[in-house]
Amino acid sequence: MDDNIIKCPKCGHDNDSSSEECNNCGVTLSLVLGGNKKNKPQSQPKAPESPEPEKVQNCPKCGHAVTGAAAECIKCGIIFSKYFKVQERMLKESQDDIEIPALEETPKDDPEQKAKAEKKAAETERRKEAARKEEKARLKLEKEELLKKQQEENARAAALKNAQDEKNTTAAPAEEPIEQDDTTGPDKAEKERLAQLEKEAESLRTQADALKKEKQEHEKAKIVRKAEQEQERQDVLQKAQEAQARITALENETLSLKKEKEALEAAETQRKKQDRQEADARMQAEKKEQEKAETLRKEREDTRKRTETILKSVVPKPTMKELLKKYEGEAIGINFDDPAEIRSARLAKVNEDHFSILVPENELVHSYPYSDIVSIVEGAEGVPIDASGETPTFPVVIRIFHLMVKKKWGFI
Repeated sequence: MDDNIIKCPKCGHDNDSSSEECNNCGVTLSLVLGGNKKNKPQSQPKAPESPEPEKVQNCPKCGHAVTGAAAECIKCGIIFSKYFKVQERMLKESQDDIEIPALEETPKDDPEQKAKAEKKAAETERRKEAARKEEKARLKLEKEELLKKQQEENARAAALKNAQDEKNTTAAPAEEPIEQDDTTGPDKAEKERLAQLEKEAESLRTQADALKKEKQEHEKAKIVRKAEQEQERQDVLQKAQEAQARITALENETLSLKKEKEALEAAETQRKKQDRQEADARMQAEKKEQEKAETLRKEREDTRKRTETILKSVVPKPTMKELLKKYEGEAIGINFDDPAEIRSARLAKVNEDHFSILVPENELVHSYPYSDIVSIVEGAEGVPIDASGETPTFPVVIRIFHLMVKKKWGFI
């Protein structure tokens, strides 16, 4: 066989050794041949009298040598056509799995996109689970076909064995009394035919044993596949539950964000209402301030007018004499006896350098220089002593300076 030719284990097409894929069916040769693309089928040694032996190839799963025309491996029990379909499906699923992390990397700032991504991932998992169930049904059908084929082979082997046993029992009595040459006559042909039948029976027994072993291996592989499928189913269920949990979390997060948004809108409405109230309060305060300022302005205007009126009625004089002269002979208020007490006295005389008062209680005359005057208070309507309104009102009130001399028991 040419070293530059690689036979495709799926369709049997001859490909160049440099080919990465089969030119006929398109299967990846490096994947099917287990990473050794240059594994070539082995051929049986050729006997001169036998026909050309069947070509063999390695099982892509366990590496066991099988004939090129075989549809399945007698060691691990895989069916080549289904195996290649499974490999292609796994390649396709691996491409789908690449999309899932990209979906999981959706920014957290957009809950709606995250929810869509989670739903898409869950839909992908459901499609995978449906594909696995379909593959499981196909494997079950293939198993039934394989068992049926084994039963037919076993029945055929048993029939050939029974036929050989019958021929041996019928041919044995005829050979005992007659001794003939084994190399001549019809007995030779019969023996050759029996030998051929024995070889066929032996071949059938070998095939039956191989089928039995293959069945056992198939059962073991079935148990392993069943465990793997159960594990895959559990993984799919777990992923689906996790996806549902993520979807629920996203929905809760969306609801929480919605409530937070509503709370912010309510707070904004309350803030605007409070701002309006504060603006109204400021306007009211400004209005009150304006009214207060207007009232104060009016009071000041009234005070100014009243002051002008008082000043018109009570005109200050340039000298003490002229200031007091107009009150001469009238009762005035003066602190002649006690510095803190204003009492009534009559202004008796206003002279050039002093003035004199007459105290009615004791009829004494007190004279004071103008330099002793501390203050003179006048009023258009008189000067009250206090704000009670019960004390008398004087046209003028004079406060004089008292000299305080300390005595042993008090002050003068």
